[in-house]
Amino acid sequence: MIEILDYDYPQKPKSNKYPNGYQPKIEYWQYKANKAINRLDIEGARFALDKLEYFVGRQALVNQRLSNLY
Repeated sequence: MIEILDYDYPQKPKSNKYPNGYQPKIEYWQYKANKAINRLDIEGARFALDKLEYFVGRQALVNQRLSNLY
């Protein structure tokens, strides 16, 4: 007989997608923005700066949550 267990949660805990925070993403999009600015690529710079703004905001939320914990 096969026993089927009914769990309300996943078997494996969810792994942290960004163990180092968003710093690698921030550095990447900062690099891409600088490269686009040097090439005078306005659309590329806008896109990269939008991404940079998003990830900086996400990191600020992480930092805020961590400061509330400690």
